Amino acid sequence: LIPVLGLTEATNVAIDNEYGKGNLKGIRNVQTVSLLLMAGYMTIVAIVGLFAWEGLSSVFNSNEEVVRFSVLTFKFLAVPYIFFAVSSALKTVFIGVGNTLYYFIPSTVVNLAMYVPLGILVKMGLWEPTFEGVMMLSFFVFASDMVISALLVKRQYLMLSRSPK
Repeated sequence: LIPVLGLTEATNVAIDNEYGKGNLKGIRNVQTVSLLLMAGYMTIVAIVGLFAWEGLSSVFNSNEEVVRFSVLTFKFLAVPYIFFAVSSALKTVFIGVGNTLYYFIPSTVVNLAMYVPLGILVKMGLWEPTFEGVMMLSFFVFASDMVISALLVKRQYLMLSRSPK
């Protein structure tokens, strides 16, 4: 994930530079290239990891149970991490143009709509979290964040196309 996080920060700055010039096409180009690089990188990591993760995990830990959970975790999170990369690339436009409210909304919606109710259910004893349950929750959290971000990006570009800058 480190390359995705680094590219996200660089893209924030590059979009800000294009925004300062009033170059909407430049903003779109920077974001598109960033999106392709991030999603492509995480897709390659996911594909390679599906075949090589057990071997890599075994290098760092000789406990078979830990390695098994590491492989299982990787399999559960490979696609959600691609979603994370896409969301990260999408959100760069919000930071780049200074609309941090749109950056804040997906996290708030996901936390209030998913984590808080589940936390209450756990506290009340109505849901017993399992490894698989938490992994599936992660899938839905990352997917929801990506969808909400995509909708807000569409709205952000509409606002940018109408602004005089």
